[in-house]
Amino acid sequence: MNRKERKKFNKELGDFITTALILGFINFMTSPYPWFLWAVGIWGASLLGKFIQYRMDDEFEDEDEDYLDIEKHPQFEKEAKKWREKDLV
Repeated sequence: MNRKERKKFNKELGDFITTALILGFINFMTSPYPWFLWAVGIWGASLLGKFIQYRMDDEFEDEDEDYLDIEKHPQFEKEAKKWREKDLV
């Protein structure tokens, strides 16, 4: 997750917590049935999905970088060495 995405996610998380507390307080004062859990639960699940997506994207980006460097791949070490030597000559 880059800095911009992290900032956006943290803002959404802050909005979620603030709204959940306000709705919980209103529900506590007006009704014995915990209706606010429906809204907070669905919104929280959506936020959790975004968090997991961001974390998975970070992991896949790290893996892609390793595989894109063909010179570090064991199968192509000899060829890469030959290419470097050819460039130096």
